Amino acid sequence: MNIIITAAGRRHLLAHPEVTDDLLQEAWAKVETEGLRFVRVQVNLNRVIGRSGCMETDNNSDTFWAYRPGRAIPSRFVVGQGREVTTLVVIACRPDGEDWQLVTAYIGEFAPMELHDPYWGGSWATVKERIEAKEFWGSHALTLSTEEADVLKDSKAAMRPPPNPFARWG
Repeated sequence: MNIIITAAGRRHLLAHPEVTDDLLQEAWAKVETEGLRFVRVQVNLNRVIGRSGCMETDNNSDTFWAYRPGRAIPSRFVVGQGREVTTLVVIACRPDGEDWQLVTAYIGEFAPMELHDPYWGGSWATVKERIEAKEFWGSHALTLSTEEADVLKDSKAAMRPPPNPFARWG
């Protein structure tokens, strides 16, 4: 059972440069896939591996919308730092024959898919998942340093005006 990273997977990982091939292989070695049709796991590597890229926000947070590298949908960002350190990595994969194809991997704790992700357009998304995602992304954003935010805000990636990801659900 190997993890396969396609060209699309590599483009996706551009937004998560802290997830190295070595880190991914180390975490994947701890994953049990027997009987699963899809893998979405949070793996504790029992050592500090980085900083979470997501943090809680409030009405005073400096948030904005922009496109991450290699992404077709925008994300909500906040200027600041996530939790100081984390030992966790999240990995999601779909089956590919005897192997597993990477969907995403990131440092930190589980987070629901962003509200405007194509996943939510399918009938497989449950009401409970939708409520949890709306609550989570209504009070969280992806983190950037002040310098990273300044570059992104001044680029063509910045969204003006921001999208309304909640419009789909009223």
